[in-house]
Amino acid sequence: PLADGLKAMRVAGCRIASVHPMFGPRELMLSGRHILLVDAGHAEALSEARELFTHTAAECVELGLKEHDEVMGWVLGLSHLLNIAFAAAISESGEEVPLLRDISSTTFNHQLNVAAQVVSENPHLYFEIQAGTHPDTGAAGIFARSLAGLIEAISAGDEEAFVGIMNKARDYLARPGAGAKA
Repeated sequence: PLADGLKAMRVAGCRIASVHPMFGPRELMLSGRHILLVDAGHAEALSEARELFTHTAAECVELGLKEHDEVMGWVLGLSHLLNIAFAAAISESGEEVPLLRDISSTTFNHQLNVAAQVVSENPHLYFEIQAGTHPDTGAAGIFARSLAGLIEAISAGDEEAFVGIMNKARDYLARPGAGAKA
């Protein structure tokens, strides 16, 4: 949605590049943190933005504006949606969170902590992030279809379909370059 404004500023002679830190204001160190440098059509401004972080431990990644917006649907949109849905499901369950924490697994505790952090953020900003994605064809739509496929397999007692979905996801994430960095 900012593309036209950025273009107008560039045409007016402004030196434009976008810097998008992939962490919140509470982070104190840049080590292991990603900073996106978004090319808004002014190579010199992008170079100067890159220079700001050359003496830090931040990992800078350059993207085009369109590519940035597409991947943010996955990186922010999907992760926020997943965690908001997880927290909403817990709140709808009526289960007591202290009891769930007392009897939980490591996976559940990690997910609960991340979800609690996400839902403690600004809900208006998070709505804006979700509204900026394509709910049918983007991350949200694919997430909904993926969840529906899992529920369908479970409801039908179709272990083979469930295992197939899980194995396909495992194989995809195991591809070179697809795994998470430690």
